[in-house]
Amino acid sequence: MFGLDTLFDDTVSIIKNWKSEKEYHSETSYRDDLLSVLREQLSQVNNPIFGRQDRVSVSKEDGRGLCDIGINRQIGVELKKDLKSKSQVDRLVGQIHGYKKDYQDLIIVLVGKTDKEALEGLKDRISDLTRSTGYGLNQEPKIKIVDKGSKDIGKNSSPKKPQSPFGFDFNPPKYRL
Repeated sequence: MFGLDTLFDDTVSIIKNWKSEKEYHSETSYRDDLLSVLREQLSQVNNPIFGRQDRVSVSKEDGRGLCDIGINRQIGVELKKDLKSKSQVDRLVGQIHGYKKDYQDLIIVLVGKTDKEALEGLKDRISDLTRSTGYGLNQEPKIKIVDKGSKDIGKNSSPKKPQSPFGFDFNPPKYRL
């Protein structure tokens, strides 16, 4: 298990440091960007002395019921773009629940614009999924959330200053007489 934990930790670290080439309009574009980075980086951190395999397979997973990216068919990486609503969180949690049978560990990567309340709701729901049923063979997979999305939307965000259509405000300076 030491090797898998190291691979999981390395993958999480790479994803945390990953910056997409640009802001994409689709989740699949983010997936392809991250896929190429993971392939490149995981081949560089490979270390058989510390329990890592000689070859790390990073693949785009195809078909329903599989994550967006698979690493050695043991770690699943699921990307979600613009997570904003409770219904999107519910759907994602359902997907993750289904993925638990196919992967030993899971990483959720949030890209685009992420609502603060949706993120908190996701964290709460995922913590319920990761509670271990005991020690030994019945342990639940590790599930890590990596938030690469902006958190500037949502009910708790600060209101924007009103601006003119030209991008500057018309507030005249205040003078004391």
